Amino acid sequence: MPVSFSTKAASRGSWVDAHHHLWDLERHPHYPWLADPQAQAHFGDYRAIQANYTVERYRRDFQRTGLAKSVHCEAGWGGSDSVCETQWLQEVGDRHGLPNGLVVPCRLEQPDNVRQIDRHLQFNRVRGARQLLFKPADMGSGDFAAAAILQDPAWLRGFAELARRQLSFDMQAIAPMMPAVQQLAQRFSDTPIVITHLGLPMDRSEEGLRQWKIGLETVAVCPNVTIKLSGLPMSDWHWTAKSIAPLIDIALNAFGAQRILVGSNFPVDGLHAWGASLIDAYRSCIARLSPDEQHAILCTNAERVYRI
Repeated sequence: MPVSFSTKAASRGSWVDAHHHLWDLERHPHYPWLADPQAQAHFGDYRAIQANYTVERYRRDFQRTGLAKSVHCEAGWGGSDSVCETQWLQEVGDRHGLPNGLVVPCRLEQPDNVRQIDRHLQFNRVRGARQLLFKPADMGSGDFAAAAILQDPAWLRGFAELARRQLSFDMQAIAPMMPAVQQLAQRFSDTPIVITHLGLPMDRSEEGLRQWKIGLETVAVCPNVTIKLSGLPMSDWHWTAKSIAPLIDIALNAFGAQRILVGSNFPVDGLHAWGASLIDAYRSCIARLSPDEQHAILCTNAERVYRI
C-alpha cells in the first residue's frame, strides 16, 4: 500500500503543476515516441526535446512563476520494466523535492497487472496510474477501438484494483470515447478519473468543437471526474491567451472551478510555449474568477486529487 506523507499546502499566488514529464536519455534511453513521425505530425518537431529533460531544467523553465509542487505523469518509457522509471523518479523527488507525486504506467488488461502496480507502489510518491488507450494516429480515422477496452472484462478487473490501492487514473480520451468514460466513472465512483489535456480539442472546426463540448459535458456529470487544463499548445501551435480562453470557459462551465487542474505538459508543450508565458496565459484566462476559485484551479485541486 502507498505510504502517505504530509506536505505543506501551496500558498496563494503559487501553482501546482499537475502534469509534466522528465527524462534522462543517458540513463534511460527508452522513449520510442520521441522518434514517432505520426506523433510529430500532430504535435510538432520533437527534435527540440530529444535531449535530457531533468528536474534542474524543469525548474529553470518555470523560475519566477511560483511553482510550488508537481506531479510527474509517466512519459511513455519503452524499456522492458517501467518500474525502473518510477524508481528513478522517486530518487529525483527525494533529492530535489520535485516531483511530489507520480502517475505511473499500467496495462490493466494484463494478467500480471496487480503485481506490476504493487511493484510501483514500493515508492511512496506514487499517486495514480495512466494507460494510453489511443495514439495520435487513431485521430481522424473514425476507428475508436480504444473505447472498447473500457468495457473489456479483463481491463475492468484491473481497473477495480486502483481504488483498493487509493490510486487515481489519468485518462487520455477524446470526444467519441466520453460516453464510455462516463459509464466507467459511474461504475467505479470511488476511483478519481482525471481527463488529461482538456479532452484534446484537436479539431478546432465548428463541428469538432461542438463534439468536444458534448464530450466534456457527458463526463462532467460524474463527480469523481476532474480535468486538466494542459496540452492546448499541442493542437494550436500559434496559440494565444485569447485563442484558448473560450475552451477554458467551456471546461469551467462543465466542471466548475473545483474540478479543474493546471498542468504544463512540459517539455512537450514547450515546443510551442515558454513556461512563464504559458502559466501567465492560464492565469489570465481564469482571472475573472474569485480568488478562492483561482487558488483551487492553480493549487488545491491538484493537491486534493493527487494527495500531495
